[in-house]
Amino acid sequence: MHEASIAQSLIESVLRLVEDGTVRGTIHCVNLRVGRLTAVVPESLRFMFGALTEGGPLEGVRLGIEDVPVTGRCGACGAGFEMKDEFRVGCPSCASTDVEIETGRELLIQSVEVD
Repeated sequence: MHEASIAQSLIESVLRLVEDGTVRGTIHCVNLRVGRLTAVVPESLRFMFGALTEGGPLEGVRLGIEDVPVTGRCGACGAGFEMKDEFRVGCPSCASTDVEIETGRELLIQSVEVD
């Protein structure tokens, strides 16, 4: 379960934002963008975040998780499309396999909600 190490890194990142003054006030929610190719299970990440923040300065902070689909762009015809099956890489318009993945690898702090 790599969600534990991701949750720990997330906690450290948010605490650094507090320490350097980027984030001020009481934190209520940390919003993430999580791409499907990261193989992160949102409920496992929420559970681990809650367990690791218990008794600390981020206890009770909610995680908002935006699921980012895998999208690609065809190098042959230029078509953009969502890849419903991440293991089949082919353009639905022209069947070319010259496809560049555009989204789906994200694992980013999008925002931090404070008072």
